[in-house]
Amino acid sequence: AAWTTEHLLAWMDWCEIDGALVMHTLGISHDPIEARDRLAEEAAKAPGRLFPVWAALPHDAGDIEPPSEFIAALRKARVRCVKLFPKSHRFPFCPEVLRPILSALEEAGVLTLLDADEYPSADETTLFTITHQIAAQHPRLPIVLQRFGWHLQRVVTALMERHRNLHIEFSRYQANRGLETYVRRFGPERLLFGSGLPAMSAGAARAFVDYADIPEGARRLIAGGNLSRLLGGVSPEPC
Repeated sequence: AAWTTEHLLAWMDWCEIDGALVMHTLGISHDPIEARDRLAEEAAKAPGRLFPVWAALPHDAGDIEPPSEFIAALRKARVRCVKLFPKSHRFPFCPEVLRPILSALEEAGVLTLLDADEYPSADETTLFTITHQIAAQHPRLPIVLQRFGWHLQRVVTALMERHRNLHIEFSRYQANRGLETYVRRFGPERLLFGSGLPAMSAGAARAFVDYADIPEGARRLIAGGNLSRLLGGVSPEPC
């Protein structure tokens, strides 16, 4: 398994993936703030290809800066994407607790990742209810649903139907004719390629997009154009 930045870049080169959003596991299992510097050091090994993602938390416990300072720190570091880890960081995954930080992210237009594995429960009602509440209360917040498996397609389609600020990446959502169905139903603008690296096969993820029976323009949007737009126009350097 790939476990260093050099391994990750080698897999990206092999699969012809120009750029990636990246996190440091230190920010999940230990200290989200200390991880920022470590992540910056690793991303600096491939400037223009690796784009850092910070962990976002509610500030109630006093161990992270309040939302306004967090947004300022994001801008200073030129970080354009955050991810929530309610299960790993042990905070309530509910709109009331998250409202201050999500409102700040919404105002700043920061791309926010929600991971199915970080919900308090994997049952369909919990996944739908929490996501629906967050998306409804923050309609201008761009959200990407991550690691939602194809078996959750009834949940995902119900959410995508109701919220235009929701997007889905397909590292685990490799349903039969999934891209074709979603392009036809929702348009290609809310669909994103996701590799699942380093835990998953980036080649399989590429094949899912490369061989989809969709227009070439839609394929280009899914492969990277949509993510570039959601990040404010940032594009990776070709490998």
